[in-house]
Amino acid sequence: MTIAAQLRVAIALLIALLLAILLAAFYVPSQLQRSANAKYVEDAIPLRFYVQDLALQVARQQASVEAFLRTREPVRVQRFYVAADAGNRDLARMKPLISSHRRMFALVRKATTQISELQGAFDQQIAAVRAGTGRGEAGRRSDRALELFAATADQMIDETDAFVANAEREQRERYRQLLFVLASLGVLALGIGVALFLVVPRRLGQLYEAEQQSRREAESRAEAARALAHVSDGVILTDAEGRVRFWNPAAEKLTGVDEDGAIGRELSRLLPGWERLARQPEAQSGFGGAAVLPIHLGRERWLSVMSVDFGDGIVYAVRDVTEERALETLRSDFVSTASHELRTPMTSISGAARTLLRHGEQLPPQRHRDFLEMIVAESDRLARIVDQILVASRIEAGKVDVSFERCDATGIARSVVESAKHRAPSGIELHLAAPDALEVDCDPDRLRQVLGNILDNAIKYSPDGGDVRVELHGEGDKVRFVVQDEGMGFEPSAAEAIFERFHRLDPQLTRGIGGTGLGLYIARELVRRMGGRIWAESERGRGAAFSFELPRVREHAPAS
Repeated sequence: MTIAAQLRVAIALLIALLLAILLAAFYVPSQLQRSANAKYVEDAIPLRFYVQDLALQVARQQASVEAFLRTREPVRVQRFYVAADAGNRDLARMKPLISSHRRMFALVRKATTQISELQGAFDQQIAAVRAGTGRGEAGRRSDRALELFAATADQMIDETDAFVANAEREQRERYRQLLFVLASLGVLALGIGVALFLVVPRRLGQLYEAEQQSRREAESRAEAARALAHVSDGVILTDAEGRVRFWNPAAEKLTGVDEDGAIGRELSRLLPGWERLARQPEAQSGFGGAAVLPIHLGRERWLSVMSVDFGDGIVYAVRDVTEERALETLRSDFVSTASHELRTPMTSISGAARTLLRHGEQLPPQRHRDFLEMIVAESDRLARIVDQILVASRIEAGKVDVSFERCDATGIARSVVESAKHRAPSGIELHLAAPDALEVDCDPDRLRQVLGNILDNAIKYSPDGGDVRVELHGEGDKVRFVVQDEGMGFEPSAAEAIFERFHRLDPQLTRGIGGTGLGLYIARELVRRMGGRIWAESERGRGAAFSFELPRVREHAPAS
C-alpha cells in the first residue's frame, strides 16, 4: 500500500473515531439521563403522588359518609361516589409503576382489598340511614376497615418515600457516570489530536516525496506513451494475467479495436487466434526474426509479433505482414509454377534434340520431321510462357503501354481462332460467330493477346474435348467478346479469383492441366487498360463463358 493510501486510511479511521466520540458524547449522556429520569420522574414521583392521593380520596369518602349521616343530604352521597371513583383510578394507575417492586405490589393488593371492604361498609351505612335503622354493625365494620387501610397507607407512603430516595441516589450515580464518560471521551479526543499532530506532518512529508516521485515517473511514462503513439508498429502491454494495460494508436488501427474497448480485457479473447502465439517458434525466417500468426479480424490477417517478458507482464510489438505474407506466397507459387512450366517444354526440347543428335541419321525422314516439329512446338510454348511472365512483370511495374487505334475486331478474332486451331488438340472444335464489320478502339496487339489467352484457357480446361465458341456482339457504344467452352467449369464463387495471379483451377494437376496461372490475370489487366471490363460465368462441370467489353471506335481514333 502506498504512503498516500496509508495516510488516507489513517485519516479515515481517525475521522471515524472522532465521529464515534461525538456520537457517544451525545448518546451516552442522553441515555444515562433518560435512565435516571425514567426511574425518578416517570416512576417514583408519580407513584408517591398516587399513594398520597389515594389516602386523600379515602379520607374524602369517610368525610362524605359522616356528613350524610348528620345532614341526610343526597349531595354528600354523590361526593362519596366521586371520591370512590378517584380512589379506584389511583389504584389502576399505580399497577404499571409497581410491576418490578414486589413489596409495593403486595401493599397495593392489600390496600385494594381494604378499600373494597371499606367502600362496602360505607354503602351499608348509607343504606341503613336511608332505611332509618342507624349505623349499627356497618359503622363498626367501617371503623375497623378504616384503621386497617390507614396503617396500610402509612406503609405505602413509607415505601414510596424509600423508592423516591433510592431513585434520587441512582440519578446522582448516573450523573457521576456521565461525568466520567465525558472526561474519558475528552482524554481520548486529546490523545487523537496529539497523534494527529505528531504523525500527520511526517506522513505529509513522505506523501509529498512519494507524489514527486510518482509525478516524475508519470511524466516519464507520458513521454514514452507520446513516443509510442507515433510508432508505426502496434505496441501492446499486458499484465501477468494477460490483460491489456497499454494499447497504442497503431494497435487500434491494426486491429480495429479502440483503446477503451481493449484496456482491461484479456488479449486472447480480444484477438481470436492470439493463443497460437504460445505455440509459435521464437523466430521464422523472412520476417525479421518475429513470430508470425494469423488473426481473424473480419478477415484473416497475418501479424508479425515480437515480445519481451519483463516479469510483471509482456510487451508486444505487432506489425501487419499480410501483404508481405501474400507476396511471399505468390513468390513461392511463382517459382513452383514457373519451374514446372519451364521444365516441361525444356525437357521435351532437350529429349528431342538429344535423340536427333544421337540417332538422327538412323531415323526415317518422317520421325526426323516429327522430332523437329516437337522442338518447334515446345519452343513456341516456352516462348509463350516466358512472354506471359515478362508481361505480368511489366504490368506489376506499370510499364505496359497501350496505344489506341481503330481495329477490325472481327478480323482480329478470326486470325486468333485460326491460329488456335493449329495447336488445339483433337476433340476440340473452334467456332467463330461475328458480324462482317465490327470496329473497336483499342490496341490490336493487346486485343490479340487477350483473346489468345482466353482461348488457350478454354482449350486447356476442356480436357474431354467439346466445342469452343467465340462470339462478337455490338451493344451500343460497346463491343462484347464472348468465349464459351464445354469444359470443366468452376464454382460461381471463384468468378473473381480466377483472374488473380497464379490462380489455377487444377493446381494439383489431377487432370494434367498445366499453365502459369497468368493468362487470365494478363487478360484482365490489359482489358482494364483499354477501358473495358471482363467477367466470367460458370457452373462446375458445365463449361464456362468468359466475356469482356471494349469501347467502339472513338471519334478521335485515326483510321488504319
